[in-house]
Amino acid sequence: MQQPHQKKPSPPRGCRLSAFRSFVALLACVTAALIAAAGSAQAQRLVVPGKEVVVTFPRSFTQRGAARSIDRLHVPSHIELSNVRGSYAIGVATTTAEAALQSRQPELVNDAEIAAICASLRADNPGVPISCEPNILFHAATTPNDTFYSSLYGLQKIGAPAAWDLTTGSSSVVVAIIDTGVSYTHVDLQANIHTNAGETPANLVDDDLNGFVDDYYGYDFANLDGNPLDDDEHGTHCAGIVGARGDNSAGVVGANWQVGILPVKVADANGDAFLSDIAAGIEYAVDRGASVLNISLAAGVTTTALNNAIEYARTQDVLIVAAAGNESVNNDVQPSYPANSSSTNVVSVAATNSRDSLASFSNFGATTVDLAAPGVDILSTVPGNQYRSISGTSMASPCVAGVAGLMKAANGALTHTQMRSILLSSVDPKRGLSGKVVSGGRLNAANAVSMALGLPTPTPTPGAGSNSISISVERTRRRNYVSGTVTNSQGAVVVSERVRLFCGGVQVAAKRTDSSGYFEFVRRRSSSPLRCRVRDSEGARSAVRTLR
Repeated sequence: MQQPHQKKPSPPRGCRLSAFRSFVALLACVTAALIAAAGSAQAQRLVVPGKEVVVTFPRSFTQRGAARSIDRLHVPSHIELSNVRGSYAIGVATTTAEAALQSRQPELVNDAEIAAICASLRADNPGVPISCEPNILFHAATTPNDTFYSSLYGLQKIGAPAAWDLTTGSSSVVVAIIDTGVSYTHVDLQANIHTNAGETPANLVDDDLNGFVDDYYGYDFANLDGNPLDDDEHGTHCAGIVGARGDNSAGVVGANWQVGILPVKVADANGDAFLSDIAAGIEYAVDRGASVLNISLAAGVTTTALNNAIEYARTQDVLIVAAAGNESVNNDVQPSYPANSSSTNVVSVAATNSRDSLASFSNFGATTVDLAAPGVDILSTVPGNQYRSISGTSMASPCVAGVAGLMKAANGALTHTQMRSILLSSVDPKRGLSGKVVSGGRLNAANAVSMALGLPTPTPTPGAGSNSISISVERTRRRNYVSGTVTNSQGAVVVSERVRLFCGGVQVAAKRTDSSGYFEFVRRRSSSPLRCRVRDSEGARSAVRTLR
């Protein structure tokens, strides 16, 4: 008899009301239903604060009584009162659910105003349990329709879909790629290239009088001309990780769906760059308005010119993200520059693989390398409208730079010191990174963007298993099918995670999750029951199930 094979679990499509009886819960369902109808519903939901305050009265309180209490309330002139589906929303008159969803950066009503509103209502209704809280908007997690998105395990690892629910980036945020140049005509990059509005391309004139002729797309310091086209592939690959255009039904997607990518070519076709050219490139990018610089280049020494350029960037509040290097060495002992710069605006990045382990080639440093990011087999753009997978801390660095760009898009007031602090404090702690990088963890985009907006974020305990493992058992006449899914603290699936099946306290099988975070073990039926559970590499454990 043919044995049935358990299907992978599909994400839930409905919306279930829990204990929340307020407009917030109802709005969550309505919004999720609308987005589901558009074909983009996902399992994960994210909370976005709104401008309104929701006042909830108990069920026993009549609607007329609530309305009268609201009418007697004295509020500042810029606040308008409105009745919303049985709860009472008190908020800025121009705010609507649709506007909040589209902007994704709504403003909170002042906390003092919320407290004053609630105090007045409670004083008017002694003994009545009245709650006052910021209105929130629930909506489906955003995923792009780019052709190769399912192959981009790194974005799933860092919780990018949850970050994209807060912002997908902004063309006004400029991230400079200081590298071998960028293929600025690439189909997946051209819409996100930051151009110089004051310059007319290819007219051999310095139209904006900034000292650089024809720097419409950027500048080539290796060849001293205004054409920073990539004659290698390294810079284009980095650019795609930062900001390959998202949701354009083609290719890959970067950390930012939209961003201003500034090509600054400092290295030749062999990938070699003089430190003096890197220094000049840094100063040029700063003067062109870049908020974040990615430098996936490294050397064992530094120069005064480079240090001065980094200091100039710091004084202009520009963050520099640098690759730690690929020599498998300890940067605490053998420095690599500019990653080892002690300046407060430099973030040094190591590389991890799909299992969140430090890549075998990656440099590290308990005091000099700040955090890690996916850098093994990273698929991204290369010249010729092509895509290729490359490994290196050079790939991990633009992943962090891209997330820094998202943070800046979410909150343009962030300083470089705030961005650096958030990047390090928002990581997912990983056992294999403890003692290897300052933060002890791997980049988490969702946490970083949430912190940039002042929203609460999960705080996983190092080594305690921040992942969750669902598990179910299906029995046939001869076999047990043990299957489930591994998700992280943001609810996103964890790809290529090593999971082990323990029965009776003994490991009996091991494998890795697939691109959907799914795993399945097949075991023969036994004459006696066995208590089994699944564990992952982070120490997370599933519930116990009995196999028979």
